[in-house]
Amino acid sequence: MKLPLPALVFALIAALASASLSARPGFPGAGPAGPGHPDGLFFMEMMAGELGLTEEQQTAITELVNAFRLDSAVDRERVSQIRQQLRALSQSDAGFDSAAAGELAVELAALVSSMAVSSAELHYQIRQLLTDEQRALIDQFPRGMHGGRFDAESQHP
Repeated sequence: MKLPLPALVFALIAALASASLSARPGFPGAGPAGPGHPDGLFFMEMMAGELGLTEEQQTAITELVNAFRLDSAVDRERVSQIRQQLRALSQSDAGFDSAAAGELAVELAALVSSMAVSSAELHYQIRQLLTDEQRALIDQFPRGMHGGRFDAESQHP
């Protein structure tokens, strides 16, 4: 099966974006964010201080992120498996199976696309928990300050 170039380019971009996403500390589902933050919610402390989040907001955001992690766990695992399969294809001594790679790339693109929608929805839900003043503050943060976690155009594939 030969895939059209745009489909392959999209799959590659999606895979790269997904790889950068899962490697980001503190990204929901990315795993531990470092010492003292085993749940990956290290940004909560910073956001709480910078935005003046209430305990209720912090609890609600944590619940949303945890639900997102749980819901996306199967997809994240499949993305990991596909990456391993693609890596194995690229390292094969028996020759490169472009048909198999193409099928994996299409599946990867679909998963990453679905995860991007879920992530955008998570960001929307989090923003809805903020007051107008908090939203205005977070929108003024330098991009690196909040890692784009609450803006729709930032990081997600």
